[in-house]
Amino acid sequence: MSGNSALGQFLLAVDVNQSAYFANSLKCLSDRDNKMIRKIIEENWDDEVQMVSNLLQYPNLIPEDIRVSSIIKGLEDEEMPYYILSAAVGAQKLKLNEDCMKLIFDPLRKAVFNDQGVISMRAFTTMLPYLSFPNDIDLILNIIKKKKSALQDCAVSWLVLKVQNKTELLSILESVDSNTLTIAQTKMDKHLQSLVDGTESSISVEVMDFYPNLNDFEAMLDKEDVLSEIFDELTNNKDNTISSVEIKSFLDDIGTNLSIEELVSEMENIGTDKSGQIDKDGFIELMFPKFKC
Repeated sequence: MSGNSALGQFLLAVDVNQSAYFANSLKCLSDRDNKMIRKIIEENWDDEVQMVSNLLQYPNLIPEDIRVSSIIKGLEDEEMPYYILSAAVGAQKLKLNEDCMKLIFDPLRKAVFNDQGVISMRAFTTMLPYLSFPNDIDLILNIIKKKKSALQDCAVSWLVLKVQNKTELLSILESVDSNTLTIAQTKMDKHLQSLVDGTESSISVEVMDFYPNLNDFEAMLDKEDVLSEIFDELTNNKDNTISSVEIKSFLDDIGTNLSIEELVSEMENIGTDKSGQIDKDGFIELMFPKFKC
């Protein structure tokens, strides 16, 4: 690639740490550099996935007149989920005025409910500074109801830190499941105790900094597809859920040593139904660190 060698290295960088290094070294772009970047965004969107992803992650390198529109396009590109992740990462780096944030907020809101956990968590992290109480209660409540584990925990923590008391919290969460309600009450008790003691609250909303490179992301998708197929093979009930006994049997088959008590505890942390079973999303989350393709 001719032209600015640092720009070329940045565009071709596969490792996210390398792309960060080269991006930080690009203090000044020439007209030729800007024309190259514009061409990649406008003409090579579908073909140069690594280059487009790197630019979305560092949108200040994108010409200003197409910067926000490129982020929105990335957030809305369901054919290329890594673009959604990259655009959510990049949106965090922009200083957005109110009008621009309104344009980005809706596709970010949709990305929060993406099936890929790393995308939904990153989208939530990007939205976090712009969320307000009580305006975004409905969004937070939908996250609490629909998402599992880490993102759900963040949404509950956000709500606990915003409400005035436990009565208000319980009123907002009256439609959630009992397990989630118990978690929220426990968090609220800890937060209120901190206020009584005059100490810093132990409840916080964890901000996600990690995101995988393109190759690792695609490997994650492949692994999730395999686990999805395994779930379909293991389940035979109409509710499309799986029990601890069935999962324990599968874990034994693949040589993973986990007691039934430990398994049940992990399932409860992810979120079980009234019968103590988890759905496909919960199964994939549970099995992801345990299963090797």
